[in-house]
Amino acid sequence: MALPAVGEQLVRLRLAPLDERGEDGVQLAEAAAAYLRQGLRLDAAARTLYVHPNTLRNRLRRFEEITGTNLRDPADLAEVWWALTHRRFHAPPD
Repeated sequence: MALPAVGEQLVRLRLAPLDERGEDGVQLAEAAAAYLRQGLRLDAAARTLYVHPNTLRNRLRRFEEITGTNLRDPADLAEVWWALTHRRFHAPPD
């Protein structure tokens, strides 16, 4: 299977449930992306998003609930990272 196909499959699996939630889904995906970019450091990720750490905790919890992802599971983290990266590089221009 080609890498773009894997990326599309992971987007459908891990991020598609957020798409039906509009702006709320966008915020939740941004929360997960910031958390990953900051090496799973909650306080650092919250600072980059200009939100309180408790707000970020809530968004990450909701991300997990909606997507069926466990952000403490390395396999899930890898899939979420791949899906977010694929979407960032293959998203249609605004």
